[in-house]
Amino acid sequence: MRRIGNLGIRILVGIVGGWLTFEGFSYGLRWLLGAVGAESFSPGVRQAILKVVLVACCLLFWKFALRRPMGEMGWRRPDRVAWWRWLVLYAVACLSMGGAAIGMILTGSHHPVIEGLSFPEIVVLVWFVSSVAEEIFVRGLVQSWMGEGVTTAGGRRAVVLSSAALFASLHLSLMWLGAGVLGGGIVVGATFGLGWAAASVRSSTNSLWHAIGVHVVGNIAAVPIGVVGMVLYRVINGHFPVR
Repeated sequence: MRRIGNLGIRILVGIVGGWLTFEGFSYGLRWLLGAVGAESFSPGVRQAILKVVLVACCLLFWKFALRRPMGEMGWRRPDRVAWWRWLVLYAVACLSMGGAAIGMILTGSHHPVIEGLSFPEIVVLVWFVSSVAEEIFVRGLVQSWMGEGVTTAGGRRAVVLSSAALFASLHLSLMWLGAGVLGGGIVVGATFGLGWAAASVRSSTNSLWHAIGVHVVGNIAAVPIGVVGMVLYRVINGHFPVR
């Protein structure tokens, strides 16, 4: 019972503390950029600064505040797992984000961050920079801390689900920042699926590399699968969606 209680506390602190840390960091850095006159920077530049600083803070905190080896954060060669297992997780990530793209198109919802970016910026920032930064924070820092010393199958599943819940919660703000309740809800649901896949492969391989890969591939898949949403919208409404 004591171990369960300790794990429960870690999970609670990980989800609540992780969400508060991420939101506080995001709003704090945006305020700082505004204070130094960087509000004229493009949305892409501001996103790049936010994610790069986040990565630096995570790595420095793990190394010098927690004083833990970088390998325990996930910077190590992945353990071998059955090929079909990680293939399923990659597929879940693709279907989650592809489903979100279709849902956003069919409901006429808008993603306020992505809409402010050009396609090259989406490729660099959303597909790669954001994917890496978010995995380092959620799976590298928070999930590694929550799952430290957990050896039971039930405990590992609880950590994986908690990691997915934290990742999904980081997108709740989209509901009041332009996507609306429906659009934001679609993204939150999709990121829970993506987060579960990334957290599962992180837990199975004890490494961040496939977790980052799952995240990157899932974000990329949203584009070709989103084409299906465009076609469906055309069939249903007789025209393609207009911004």
